[in-house]
Amino acid sequence: MRVLILGLNHQIQWVKIFSSSTTGDLERFEQSQKDHFRELLRKRIAERKVQFIGEETKHGEPAIAHEVADSELSRYANIEMHPDVRAARGIPANYENNHESVGTDCAVQPATGRLYVREGSS
Repeated sequence: MRVLILGLNHQIQWVKIFSSSTTGDLERFEQSQKDHFRELLRKRIAERKVQFIGEETKHGEPAIAHEVADSELSRYANIEMHPDVRAARGIPANYENNHESVGTDCAVQPATGRLYVREGSS
């Protein structure tokens, strides 16, 4: 299986425009970034004959990759752990921003909720 991983600003992955400016410049810039991302996905799907797109994205927020997957007949899944599952596993809300609740020598794998502790840490 071939894997392609794309890293990008989370704001770009959603359909909605989040920027706001009095001139409209920020909105136009954000839209151009989203359009570029959409075309990059289409190109990579065609080049690599992609059959599945997995994406970590906010639940309930329409995502560009989901739209592209639907239009290109690729399967799609949001692989971000749902907030209800996270809560059931005792993972604090916004844990990624709260280093005190998780610890700097620990990491939670979002897809599984597993907590990994670096050797020698408490």
